[in-house]
Parts: sequence; structure tokens; C-alpha cells
Amino acid sequence: MNGMKPWLPLAGALVVQACSFPCDKTGDSRGTLQPVSGSGQLVVSCASRQDTRTFAFHETWFLYSVHDLEKKTRSFEVTLGFQGQNAPANLNFTFDRTLADGAYPLDGQSTAPVQTELTWMRSLEGTVSLARSRDVPFIDVSEPEPGEYATTVDLTLALTGQLTSYYSFDCPEPLQFTLLPSTVHLEKHTTVGTCDGGDVLEGLSNARLGH
Repeated sequence: MNGMKPWLPLAGALVVQACSFPCDKTGDSRGTLQPVSGSGQLVVSCASRQDTRTFAFHETWFLYSVHDLEKKTRSFEVTLGFQGQNAPANLNFTFDRTLADGAYPLDGQSTAPVQTELTWMRSLEGTVSLARSRDVPFIDVSEPEPGEYATTVDLTLALTGQLTSYYSFDCPEPLQFTLLPSTVHLEKHTTVGTCDGGDVLEGLSNARLGH
């Protein structure tokens, strides 16, 4: 994410209001990840050392509502992790909330139509196919009605690129990585309740900054 943009995981309005308003009562932005097809493995290798390691997807994922205060737009961010000691997590995708389901090219140097970032990434290219449920509270709907909501996201991924050599690899050159073609099904349940201005002030200390 370019610039400094304040965000809260699936949070409601940041403006302190006198009366009650919808807010996320779930308490955790974590959801479940289920592999559908493919190995779901990230293969990282150092050619000169003949050192190759594989990392499988973690069984959980994270969904965030991302607010760009300068452009006055709202996006959603999907964060995937990998299992294993010294895994080069995380893999992040940022989608504009108006993006239609379909297949999109990926370029680690660009921000549209999908912004992609992998920890320790030097370069990245590939494709992602997106299919998701609508309307997601606090992403598609700014002020959702109180209740229980289920969000699903299906991603088909195929990526290649380079990572900077990091501490778990003794490699004199950039590491090569490949995310083998894989499809994953993501589910996230959200509880929408009501908050007041005092709840927001108390929660602002937990606000984090995108980058």
C-alpha cells in the first residue's frame, strides 16, 4: 500500500459520533483457509547453493478493510501466511471493493487492478482469479445492519518471482520463488453490533498503519 493509510480490521466509522452506530464485534479478523486444488506450496530456492525449501499455506487467513483517506476509497485486503520455520510470510492482496470477479494479471511493481506484496519480495508476476461473496460489512456496506455475516473468497493463484536473500537462507544471490498453481477457499464470519463514541476512543489505541 502506497503512503500511510490508517486502517482497522473490519472496523466501522473512525469518526466519533454522539449516538450509536454499527461496528465489528467479532474480535478477530481471522478466517479459515481450505485448499481446493493444487499443492498450495511456495517453493523457494537458491540456485548456487542448491538449497530448495517448500512452505504450505497456513490454515488461517486475515481480512481487513483498507481506507484510503486521500482518494476516499475503500478496499479489502486478503492476507495469506505460510507454515514452517522461517517461512517468508505474508502474501497480501489488496482489491478495490468494486473489482468484479474474474482473472487478473499480477505485477509486483503495480497497484492496479490488484496490489500484491510478499514479505521479502524483490519482484513478482503471475495471475490471480477472484470470486467472492457480496456484500461484505464495512467493505461493501459502510453501515451494515446488526447481525451475523458470512464472507467467502475463492482465489486461484500462480506466481513466480524473486525474494531478497534473507536470514534463513545463506544465498549470495536473490532467491527464486514459485507459488505452484493452487485454488483456496476462504471463509470469514463477522458479528456486527453497535458502538458509541466511547467505544471508538477506547479502540483507537489499537489502530495500525498500512504501508
